[in-house]
Amino acid sequence: MEENINPIKTLDALTATIRQVGDGFGKGELFLPDLVGAADAIQEATPIIEQEMRRKALSRGSLGTVVVGTVYGDIHTIGKTMVATLLTAKGFTVHDLGATIKAEEFAEPERHTEGSGRGRCHNAGICRQYWSRWV
Repeated sequence: MEENINPIKTLDALTATIRQVGDGFGKGELFLPDLVGAADAIQEATPIIEQEMRRKALSRGSLGTVVVGTVYGDIHTIGKTMVATLLTAKGFTVHDLGATIKAEEFAEPERHTEGSGRGRCHNAGICRQYWSRWV
C-alpha cells in the first residue's frame, strides 16, 4: 500500500498466487506447509488490502457471502482456514466466526451476518449429534 499499487490488482495477484500454490499442491509439486504458508500470507494481507479499498472507495464485487467456523469441541482449524482463504480469493465475502463455535450459535449465523452459504469445519465424531440441525 505504501507503493500506491492498486489494491484490487494486489488482491488479484494474491488470488493468482494461491491458485498456483493450490495447483502445485494438487500435482504433488508443493506440500501442505506451502499451502498453509500461502494461506497465512493471504489472510494477513487481505484485511490491509480491504482497508485500503475502503479508503479509496474501491469495490471488487462479491459472488456472495459465506459464513465459516470450526465447531465447539474440534481443535482443527486448518480446513476452515483453507476454505475461507480460497473462497475469499475466488471473490466471496467470508465471515469467519472462528473456532469453538457451539452448534446452536453456528446454526444461526444470521445473528452475526447474513450469509448465502454456511461452512463448518468439524470432526465427524464430535458433531454427529448436530448434523440433523445443519442439513
